[in-house]
Amino acid sequence: MRRLPSFKILLLLTSLACILLANSHAQDAVAPAISEPRPLASIRALLSTIAAIEGEVDKKQAELLDETTAAGKESIGTEIRGLNKKITTLKLELESIATGVDVSEFSEQLGEKVAFEEELREFFRPLVKEAKRATAKPRELEELRNAVAFHSKRLDMAGEALEQLRSLIASTQNEETSPTLENMERIWMNREEEARNQLITAQYQLEDRLASEDSLWDTLSSGVANFFRTKGKNIAIALASMAATFFLLRLLHRSIERFSPFRRRGHSFGARLFDVIYLGTTTLLTIGAGLAAFYALGDWMLFGFSLLILAGLAWASKNTIPRVSEQIKLMLNLGPVREEERLVFDGVPWQVKKLSLYSRLTNPALEGGELRLPLRDLIPLSSRPFGAKEPFFPCEKGHWLLLADGTFGKVIRQTPEWVQLVLLGSSVKTFTTADFIGQTPQNLSLGFRVQQVFGIDYSHQSIATNEVPSVLKERLTAGLNQLLGADKVVNVGVEFASASASSLDMAVLADFSGDAAAKYNHASRAIQRLCVETCNEFGWIIPFTQITMHQAPPHTPQA
Repeated sequence: MRRLPSFKILLLLTSLACILLANSHAQDAVAPAISEPRPLASIRALLSTIAAIEGEVDKKQAELLDETTAAGKESIGTEIRGLNKKITTLKLELESIATGVDVSEFSEQLGEKVAFEEELREFFRPLVKEAKRATAKPRELEELRNAVAFHSKRLDMAGEALEQLRSLIASTQNEETSPTLENMERIWMNREEEARNQLITAQYQLEDRLASEDSLWDTLSSGVANFFRTKGKNIAIALASMAATFFLLRLLHRSIERFSPFRRRGHSFGARLFDVIYLGTTTLLTIGAGLAAFYALGDWMLFGFSLLILAGLAWASKNTIPRVSEQIKLMLNLGPVREEERLVFDGVPWQVKKLSLYSRLTNPALEGGELRLPLRDLIPLSSRPFGAKEPFFPCEKGHWLLLADGTFGKVIRQTPEWVQLVLLGSSVKTFTTADFIGQTPQNLSLGFRVQQVFGIDYSHQSIATNEVPSVLKERLTAGLNQLLGADKVVNVGVEFASASASSLDMAVLADFSGDAAAKYNHASRAIQRLCVETCNEFGWIIPFTQITMHQAPPHTPQA
């Protein structure tokens, strides 16, 4: 039932592609029937066209004979050569239609060199023509503005020249100079008139073009409508074809995973290799479906543009080939990270459950302990096998902890991002999971020991090594059993530790079960209290640190 939405989406996309393809070929569906085969009709039309062009060649030949100038003969000869080339092309096309084979390929010679630049130029010619058509109006306006500025500048220059010449003519008295200057004046008057006429023409064309120019909103709306009527429809068909191909292959892959007995044996190397081949094949077929849609629709502009994008992506991804190879190794379970092993990510241990484009990591000790990571994030990591009883986190929810910074509290929540402790007094302290592990938490709920040093005076030296430890142990055991419960006190020990500067020190050790973790601070204080009460009961003196001050002798000045 979980795969039903994907199947519905697949049906919807397939239906959309079929409808768009049907609309794009609607004219073919309603084309009038003809009584003869289409090749014969095409051959008859080509023969008529060839005959018309041959008639044009005959007329041009007659004009060439009547032409007397060299320039005219060259122009007519160029036209004749163009018409003959067109006739040759039409005859090749006629022969191809009649024979059903590509005659140009049959006439190729073995080892004939291909003009790569010419072929490339021819391939991208539709893309260039489409770009020129899209920018025709702005370029035309810009050319008209440049023409107005150019002719206006020429008109100003002609005016300055005439002004200078007229000044010289008015001031000259030499009969030999006057005709020359007057002739130059006539020439510049003609130039001024020519510049003025050209300026008027350019201004009129610019004003007329601007007057006929649509508003920005009309231009945008018509452009968008035209795009969706032509290119937009083709893009929608290509996207629908790509989506249908992708979902069909994905549905096929899921069916193989579900029903194939080969997959039921486990995630073996063969299954992993199949997944890698499936991903590569899906990528190529999905891209190929989009290109095939543009090819079938005859949209060479979008076809060439798509190839340019793919070439750019291939060029840009040349530096990522090593990373792709590492990811393939990981998917084949041959890399440094392997399934069913343990790794550390962001300071937290995880178990690798699945290696795929989006890998799955789990930590059973955390709430919501599951991560989906892209395969590239696992490249710098490494995993290792782990034991069956190896913990995935220092504690569990409900455990009492003592952290390195002195924090003492109970775990109430631990997730991949946060760990929260409730402290005595009900305040809550939050750590990031990585910082929490960095605090080297001491888990008291698994059992703990309280170790303290208690000193008595040197006046009790005779009983310090035997009687005092025995009595303290007896009193501490009884007091702690009464305070916390005998089931929670595991062991109590008192031993003579050392003779310090001002006291005879006893090492007091008390081991407790994890059930007494909440009373950790209370147990520490109770040991000190019970030791003091025992000393009071038996009259043992508790010393204090003594500081002896030695006064230096007075300084006697020398004579």
